[in-house]
Amino acid sequence: MKRCQTCNIIGGDNQTACYADGQPLVDDPLATSLQDAIGQKYALTKLIGKGAMGAVYRAHHRDLGDVAIKVMLAEGDSQTLSERFLREARALRKLRHQNAVLIYDLDRSPSGVTYMVMEMVAGRSLGADLRERRRFNLDETMEVAEAVCSALSAAHERGIIHRDLKPDNILRAEEKGVDGQTIRTIKIADFGIVKQRHGDDEVSLKLTKVGRPIGTPFYMSPEQWFGDGPGITALDHRTDIYALGCTLYELLSGRPPFLGRTTTEMRSQHLLEEPPP
Repeated sequence: MKRCQTCNIIGGDNQTACYADGQPLVDDPLATSLQDAIGQKYALTKLIGKGAMGAVYRAHHRDLGDVAIKVMLAEGDSQTLSERFLREARALRKLRHQNAVLIYDLDRSPSGVTYMVMEMVAGRSLGADLRERRRFNLDETMEVAEAVCSALSAAHERGIIHRDLKPDNILRAEEKGVDGQTIRTIKIADFGIVKQRHGDDEVSLKLTKVGRPIGTPFYMSPEQWFGDGPGITALDHRTDIYALGCTLYELLSGRPPFLGRTTTEMRSQHLLEEPPP
């Protein structure tokens, strides 16, 4: 498989230029491995994003239409990561809530490619809206709060903690109803560093160490700055509630509760200071 470096559209091995913008295509080994793993049921069409732990591709399914496929990058102890990835995906698959992105399928191919197939959400993130509009009105913010609280409540009841809730991970999904009207729904996305906790049994899609912060600094709860460990340093559902508070604060005010120039400043503010009213 090949990919356009400008628009990230995926092309076949025999293509030399992108059909959308005419730019040269480059080899994409990850897309090739993923396409081999998913077979003919899905056809990769575009790279949506790539991070430290995985990449997300847009694909077309002959019956479902467009879907998003998240593939795990084989780094470090890939066997352990793969097993945790699958366990986490199984937990998330049980979270069938109208305000959370759905997971349709998950698998690990004989060649070792681990992936999950998710609902493809058309729309914009709250982060994108904020960068354009600066702030939301009270009614819009309450709509977001109600939807996200409902989804988080369902997740927390199943022992699932998001750990990276922020405006960029909350989507305003749009789809056409049977009457042609646009239906808008708030959805939580990217459970990329989600954690499942049931008693003493816990799994995490992202391997973390005590003392290593996890999350996004503007929205991280005080306990997150110490990493995730056993006992009193273990993260729980309150981490998500804190991040939601930071998110709602930003929707209303146009800025996060704390604005530090460095991560050290951010850490100090979240641990020691009160946010401006």
